Parts: sequence; structure tokens; C-alpha cells
Amino acid sequence: MAEKPKKQLILEAAFEVFAQKGFHSTKVDEIAERAGIGKGTIYEYFKSKADVFHEMYIWYVDKYFAELEEGLLDESEPTLKLKRIVKNHIIFLNNVKNLAGKLLNESSTHMDMGAEFKKTMVNSYKEKMDRIKVIIEEGIQKGVFREIDVTLCTMFFFGILGGISHAMFLLDMDINPDDVAEKVIDILLNGIKK
Repeated sequence: MAEKPKKQLILEAAFEVFAQKGFHSTKVDEIAERAGIGKGTIYEYFKSKADVFHEMYIWYVDKYFAELEEGLLDESEPTLKLKRIVKNHIIFLNNVKNLAGKLLNESSTHMDMGAEFKKTMVNSYKEKMDRIKVIIEEGIQKGVFREIDVTLCTMFFFGILGGISHAMFLLDMDINPDDVAEKVIDILLNGIKK
């Protein structure tokens, strides 16, 4: 098996240490130790602890979105694609549940992310919004979905994913990916009206 590049080792170690200790309590030495490298090596790749955090956060979000997309090419129907996204979302969150809650909480409340970082995050979010829009538009074109406001439906769908995340992180709920994906698609397609 090929050895991981040092930058990747640093990002993975940073994710674990920041998630366990938070940004302010984490020392660069601890990240280096977890990555199995010297502290100076970190500064060959990053300018500061904040720079490590920003790149680690972008890496984490990119990893999340890549795993969200996993298996979508295997699905031909828009409904099955949306179900796969919900399922992949839950599986990913289950895999990082213990680490991500603290990390996401601190990053959103105590970190000044800076304009460039925010721009990167917004672009990533827009890219994924566009991906969901394409699936919904495909469903409309195939006659699977009725004519709807695609942008609003996309925001609604992302809101569902956010609600699942909050339930898992803040309420420490265990959520079954298959069961919940099925129910989410049922609610999305059939609404709540009797």
C-alpha cells in the first residue's frame, strides 16, 4: 500500500486533535505527534495553526460531499439518487459522529474563517446545491416529480439533511440509514397531508 502524502497525514491528524480538544486548546505539537511527523514539517505545508484548521475543514467538507456522491452513478431514477444521498449522509455522519460534533460546534461559533475560506465553502455548497437541482430537474423531466420550484425544493432537501445532522450531533440520536432514507423520500414525495 502506498504511503499517504505528509499533507494528508497532517489534515487527518488535525481533524482528530481539533475534534477532541477544540481549536483553542490544540497545540501544533499534538497534531505533529498524531501525524507521526516533526512539528517543523507542519510549517512546510501550512503557515499557522489557523491555516491547518482552515485547510482541514475544507478537506473534511470535500470528503463529506465526495461520500455523499458515492454510488449515485449506479442509480438511474432520481428518487433513488435522492434516497442514496440521504443514506450516504447518515452513514458519513455515523462514521465521524464522535469527532465532528465538537469540531463543527467550535468552528461555527469561535472561529473567524476569513473571506477566502468562506468563499471556498460557499462555492462548495453551491456546487452541491446545483447537483441536487439537476437530480430534481431530471425527475421533473422524466415525469417522476411534478412541476415545482426546483430551488426551493433543493433548499428543503438540504434542510432535511441539516436536521438529521442536528439530531445526530446535538441530541445524540442513532439513526438507521436505510430506514430514515426511505422515510425521508416518502415525506419528500408524498408530503404530510392525509
